Amino acid sequence: MIIGLIIKLHAHLRALYIDSHSQYKYKMAIVGIVKNEGDYIEEWLAFHKVIGVDCVFLYDNDSSDRTKELVLQYIESGFVIYNLIHGEKQQSPAYNHAIKTYGHLCKYMAFIDADEFLLPKNPSIKMTEIVEQAFERDKNTGAIGINWYIYGSSGHQKKTPGLVIERFLYRASTDCVTNRHIKSIVKPSCVRLFNHPHYAQLYKGYYTTGLQGELIGSWYHPIVEEDELRINHYIVKSKEKNDIRSARKRADIGDYKPTGQFERFDKNEVKDTTALHYLSIVKETINTYKCQRTCIQR
Repeated sequence: MIIGLIIKLHAHLRALYIDSHSQYKYKMAIVGIVKNEGDYIEEWLAFHKVIGVDCVFLYDNDSSDRTKELVLQYIESGFVIYNLIHGEKQQSPAYNHAIKTYGHLCKYMAFIDADEFLLPKNPSIKMTEIVEQAFERDKNTGAIGINWYIYGSSGHQKKTPGLVIERFLYRASTDCVTNRHIKSIVKPSCVRLFNHPHYAQLYKGYYTTGLQGELIGSWYHPIVEEDELRINHYIVKSKEKNDIRSARKRADIGDYKPTGQFERFDKNEVKDTTALHYLSIVKETINTYKCQRTCIQR
């Protein structure tokens, strides 16, 4: 018990020292690895810029769909730091590279995929305020786990015009077992490594908690109540899009997604329009960047 208290105290003092001696360039950053997400990447970037993310460290895993060209203006503005990464099973290597290379620049880093949207429950509260409050509750918190909210196809068989956040408005019930998956927002200085895309291995004395301060021991955590921040996970989108994505290997383990994924994740029990609050400003942001790209091309 005494040894445990000493480890916790040492971690607490270490955190205080790092916070007081660090000059962070970014308060909140996202790390994401993508492959052929060109249909949606601009919306994903614009959405997170709107909710308060300062920078995205983007790892392009051999995309063949003009991903870099589509995000060029985000790169040139400094919002995206672009990395090209080759080969299979590159998710954990990308995450660990981000921690080692960029971690010292960031107070907090969120590790999410391009079909996952961090969403404050109350649009009047900034995402960074929610995250900061969770970390300040306990100085030995090195990561917080944010639960998925699985969104289904909303009946779409094929891709239709519009953004993801306006086309897919039906999700699984809050207590759906799949929503127990979490993704992590971390203090980079507390992270030893990622060997699982959902859950960071932290230095001794630090731990992962939920937004309410409850301990989380793995990448799987039941939702006790609806938190102020969640991850809208648009995992299937339309049936057509799901079939295309299922034909390529996963970035974490290098295997193909199992058959029956669409049927497993096509959950449409609850209509939820929370993300629509951001629709107009996300569209404006996308159009601003597109205009800048068009002007340069001319």
